[in-house]
Amino acid sequence: MFDKEEKGFHGGTLFALVAVVLAVAVWYVFSNFVESSRAKDAERIISAAIEAQNRYMMNRGRYTTSWVLLNALPLAPYIKQKGEYVSEDGTIFMNKGGGMASPNNGFKIYFDDSYDGFFIVAERVNSGYHYTLIRPLNEVITYCIPSQNSLDEKFCMKYMNVSQKSDLPADPRLSPQY
Repeated sequence: MFDKEEKGFHGGTLFALVAVVLAVAVWYVFSNFVESSRAKDAERIISAAIEAQNRYMMNRGRYTTSWVLLNALPLAPYIKQKGEYVSEDGTIFMNKGGGMASPNNGFKIYFDDSYDGFFIVAERVNSGYHYTLIRPLNEVITYCIPSQNSLDEKFCMKYMNVSQKSDLPADPRLSPQY
């Protein structure tokens, strides 16, 4: 006899909203886990490179900016495929396929001696993340330097175990001690 206008959430609409919120939360946690795993992979490469550099220094009295001259595992699969994963300037493109032609979702890893020190640098490429991992050869700490996006800042805060953006360290290459 009369029309009743329904207002508010229907059970199905509320369920859909909760499902979307849960999906976003799960995606966020999963993507952070995956990114942390990728950063750990890059750290393993950095550690192997430091060991190789120390051996090279003991044998030759200097460091090298050439990955090809280093005898380092687990770097060998990348180093031996010069032209696909190692550029002419010695930069390694570490990723899950693609090589230099399409360094999808990986790291560009290289030696940097252009400052007053020697550093191993891993730049995140072709991803939503664009942070940089930097390790001075004479230190045990790998620094996470975010780009200007908040995703990188949050990741680096977690990586460096600090609670505020202002507590993130500066790029060690710019420090007067190097």
